[in-house]
Amino acid sequence: MKIGLFLILFIVSNLNAQYTSVGADSKVFNAFEACSGIQVVLSGDKNFDEGIKSSLKSNWNLKPVEFIDNTTFENTINDETKAFMLLVKISDEKGQQVYHFLAIIMGGKKKIRKYSYDDMVAYCPLNGFGGESPLTNCAFRLPILIYQLQSVINLNKKNDFGSNSFTIGKNLNKFYSQNAKKIKSKTLLINTDAANFKFTADEIKKEGYKYPVEFCNNEKIAEVIKNKDTKYAILQPAITLNKFIMVFDAATYECLYSKIDVMGMKVKIGDIKEIYEAIKN
Repeated sequence: MKIGLFLILFIVSNLNAQYTSVGADSKVFNAFEACSGIQVVLSGDKNFDEGIKSSLKSNWNLKPVEFIDNTTFENTINDETKAFMLLVKISDEKGQQVYHFLAIIMGGKKKIRKYSYDDMVAYCPLNGFGGESPLTNCAFRLPILIYQLQSVINLNKKNDFGSNSFTIGKNLNKFYSQNAKKIKSKTLLINTDAANFKFTADEIKKEGYKYPVEFCNNEKIAEVIKNKDTKYAILQPAITLNKFIMVFDAATYECLYSKIDVMGMKVKIGDIKEIYEAIKN
């Protein structure tokens, strides 16, 4: 699969949405609800492809899945009854602004370039300008990504998050961050493979963060995800053109905090302070 697949982004501000672009009453979401299963587009990267198969087996029960290659995807993308899960890059028409996702889209268009951001049923932001380039580098956290794709679809059916992507994103951020108080009972893992951090654990404490913090690498993150370790919460940046800061429960894969900055290429100590404020509030 070519990782450089492009969807066309028409409205940059829509990226305030965290994990879905469509309301539960939309045509796109209804088409997904009616489809018989998910076509999962494999990447050709052995580690990623084995990881997504394993993660879907353990963390996905919403619809049956079938694994296909990129050629099959390109030949069947125009089938409006099919749903696809795949790694994508979304760009503007000039290809100058790029966002990175693991996403679910519905078929029905002739080419991937005909799709817009508002066609995505669900997505997880990837750290494309951080440690997840190429995008298959996200393999170490696939269990959480798959869990989150399913979770946001179920949440969308149960909650009225709105009818446009800006409102949906705003409400999802609020919804996720209501769980922030759970972080204080865990050690916050900060992944040095994910971003170039310029602060230390001592500096975090000086800024008022009272709870345990541990700097680690992808290997440690993968281990606690696999073991569903109840001791940890995972700070996960996803730096695309926008900067997503998310915290996930390593045991349940639940999102405990979510925030987006319109721009930003670094995780700063101020991001940790905002997590602390969310915990207190």
